[in-house]
Amino acid sequence: MNKAMANKLISIAERNKDVVIILVDLGYKIFREFRSRFPDRCINIGIAESSAIGIAAGLSLCGKTVFIYSMASFITTRCFEQIKIDLCHQNIPVKIIGGNSGITIGSAGATHQAIEDIAIIKSLPNICVIAPGDPVEVQCAIEASMALTSACYIRITKNGEKPVHHANVSFQIGLAIPVHHGKQIAIISTGNLLNTAIAIRNLALVHNFDIGIYSMHTVKPIDTELIRRLVNKYEIIVTLEEHVKGTGLGGEVANVILEYNLPLKLWQYGLPNQYPEIVGDRNYLINQFGLTPEAIYKDILQKIKR
Repeated sequence: MNKAMANKLISIAERNKDVVIILVDLGYKIFREFRSRFPDRCINIGIAESSAIGIAAGLSLCGKTVFIYSMASFITTRCFEQIKIDLCHQNIPVKIIGGNSGITIGSAGATHQAIEDIAIIKSLPNICVIAPGDPVEVQCAIEASMALTSACYIRITKNGEKPVHHANVSFQIGLAIPVHHGKQIAIISTGNLLNTAIAIRNLALVHNFDIGIYSMHTVKPIDTELIRRLVNKYEIIVTLEEHVKGTGLGGEVANVILEYNLPLKLWQYGLPNQYPEIVGDRNYLINQFGLTPEAIYKDILQKIKR
């Protein structure tokens, strides 16, 4: 996802001289070409995430289109007040890109894992939350963010996610993308677990079990109408997210089901509401938390039988 992000920002900067990127002593390799081509538009302010939000707000008020890149764990929790006051309260359209989200760098421990960032940011007014599912969605999200009149948070990872969509996929902030239509069960995925959703579907097809897949790249605003339409086709909805279960995508889907009294069962899969006491790379932690395609599919089958 990082490469897709960097390439898209270069493309945008080529046609828009007001695009500026703020770094906080991170992203040297990712933005090497951008810095080489636009040295005056890539500002590294050092390890000062909270200051980055204020600087971005000021530049935006001066007519610049500002992107901030930092680790998701730092640019959200550490800067919550600045995002709230400097951006959301004043409705300033700064674009925050949080890298290494979820448990991408699990070996660094709980301090570097962003497992509650969606919940934190979506609680604020005047900001949308986007968690692209593949490199194509990353580029689409960055392009679409250019037209926003309020702030946005784009949550990405660097786990070698394979492209799911073709380059000209229809992408609109606030509208989910149907990937596969199925029967009985629909999986709604956000962020980097889209590949996991595809793998679950492939496991099910071996048993002639057709699962629908929907990429909910925008968690806020959630695609309420899609969820309401799923009633006509499915009995069960499964949500997938590399985030604390129930507080991100799953919670938003549950709210829609409750608000409209939809006759749907909801099964949520995500991370437990606890800080991990184990350390390891992402693959190790995914196995420990039961978020592999095999573990999720097995659990779905068991729930169906009950």
